[in-house]
Amino acid sequence: MKLTTFAGSLLPFMLLAVMPPPKLPELSIQNKSTSQGKPPTLPKLPIEKKKQDEAKPQSQATTKDKQAGRQETKPGQKPGLDTQRLINPITGRPYLPDTSGQNDLIQRFARQNPLLGVWRISTVVRPGPRGVPPVGYFTFTRSHLSIHIINPNPTGTATTGFQSSLRIYRIQGNRIITTSLIGARTGKKANDLLLERRGMRESRRFEFVDPNILRLYNGLTSYFELVRIADI
Repeated sequence: MKLTTFAGSLLPFMLLAVMPPPKLPELSIQNKSTSQGKPPTLPKLPIEKKKQDEAKPQSQATTKDKQAGRQETKPGQKPGLDTQRLINPITGRPYLPDTSGQNDLIQRFARQNPLLGVWRISTVVRPGPRGVPPVGYFTFTRSHLSIHIINPNPTGTATTGFQSSLRIYRIQGNRIITTSLIGARTGKKANDLLLERRGMRESRRFEFVDPNILRLYNGLTSYFELVRIADI
């Protein structure tokens, strides 16, 4: 009687040991991956979209840039620079835009002024008796001309003549047009001192014998021959 009761109490535990464990349901993401055979696709990050935008050619203006009024820079044109308003101080005319299609930096600068530099008087040619030649210097900047001349014996006497002047100038063909700002020089009579009138204009023909030898004419046959001694 006792053995039967003990066996009956062990029966539920024996059944649990024989029964297989229950099968749990798989997750939905695993079922979807298994059915399609591909891993789930993650959304693209914003940084990838930014890289795609940067990979576009720079020559193609976006719609946003066009709405903002931005314009593409044409060859030979500086952005935001109105070349029609730039005036060359030498010629008095506006710079011409570069239409050659060449983009290197040198082509966008104005042509070099051949007069720039410090020039020394080396030879004086003029009619009349030859005396002691004058000495002096001419200094050309991009827009100004400084003249300093000493004539030891201009009239055959002991009087020393001189001329000192500061002028602005421009080139017109083969002539230099100068406008006096301030200046003084001796006259034909002894002890005469003449002040240059502000705004006085002079026109002199010039020619180059050599890139560093310049002739400034005062009439048909009279001229100063100058030698460049320093660049500016």
